[in-house]
Amino acid sequence: MENYGTRGIDDLGRLVVPQSLRTKLNFEQGMQIVLMPLEPIIILKPLEGEPSSDYFISEIDELGRIALDFELRNHQNWKEQDKIAFYLLEDILIIKKPL
Repeated sequence: MENYGTRGIDDLGRLVVPQSLRTKLNFEQGMQIVLMPLEPIIILKPLEGEPSSDYFISEIDELGRIALDFELRNHQNWKEQDKIAFYLLEDILIIKKPL
């Protein structure tokens, strides 16, 4: 599992996906991303088909940010300004609080 560094959650609950990961995974502005919470991690992948009500959906904005829903952040016990680490396992993007 390759580490791509950390980013902080901003005051509005958004998180910037590093440019290198967006490029590698073909994440583009406007793309809808599924966030699958599997405590203590969240798996991110492009939305394909109809979304499940078990997961959260976010859209990549013009600055490469995704919004982390308040309920999702509470579920993970993540707060604004927390640092979140990015990992890539083959073509699966995983985010979690660093140890």
